Amino acid sequence: MPPFTPLFRPDQFFAEQDFHAGRITAVGLLLVFSHPIGVWGVSWVLQERIDGTVMVDNPNRPSESF
Repeated sequence: MPPFTPLFRPDQFFAEQDFHAGRITAVGLLLVFSHPIGVWGVSWVLQERIDGTVMVDNPNRPSESF
């Protein structure tokens, strides 16, 4: 079966495939939960590594005598 069959004959392609609802659900749940956990993990690492503040001079601030 050529790889372009789903584009030309989707009814034939999906009739021949054996889809398992459990496998599709597991992959979907993995995708849904892995992204927020990954974002949380990266943000936790950044939070642990970054500490303190950085002082930056503001050139647009008026002088003290003003």
